[in-house]
Amino acid sequence: MQSTRSTDWAKFASTDLVTTDFTTTPIIPTTTEPTASSTKAVIQWRGTGAGANECPNAILIMPYGTGSDNDTLDMRLYGWKRVSGSATTLWRPTLILQISCTLSTDVGIASAEVLNTHRFADTITATVAPTTAEIISPATLGVANQAAWVLVDGLGFDKLELTVDRILATAGNALYAAL
Repeated sequence: MQSTRSTDWAKFASTDLVTTDFTTTPIIPTTTEPTASSTKAVIQWRGTGAGANECPNAILIMPYGTGSDNDTLDMRLYGWKRVSGSATTLWRPTLILQISCTLSTDVGIASAEVLNTHRFADTITATVAPTTAEIISPATLGVANQAAWVLVDGLGFDKLELTVDRILATAGNALYAAL
């Protein structure tokens, strides 16, 4: 039997993202290494140092946000990879995934990493996704108010970036685990 390495759940963004339109934060190539800000979450995906040529195979994402039951938000996942070879490194973004999420009554716990004011999405619909992406949306199966998730290949990117268009929700974020 083959085993899978996995990490614990972690928050994509240390504070929830409150952007209201994907176009307010255009994702374009840059010579500056991508970092997190108030409008985006960025995580290191590919290893560094001795593990510089290794990265997890896939990322498991569980979206959540603040707002009311049935509020909606959209999320985009970008991969960043360096283009090396000259004195100036170019960072090139690639859209991996765009999903629409519907919040539920499934909430976190007061004083925990995900608070009782955060609602997990129970419905996820892919707008853009590789054919290998797996989406489990309990609400579409008649099981409302249980957390939905998406599994997508990390595609060997150096960094992964999450952006949010909060639509009706107050804010958005996601848990992730590396597999």
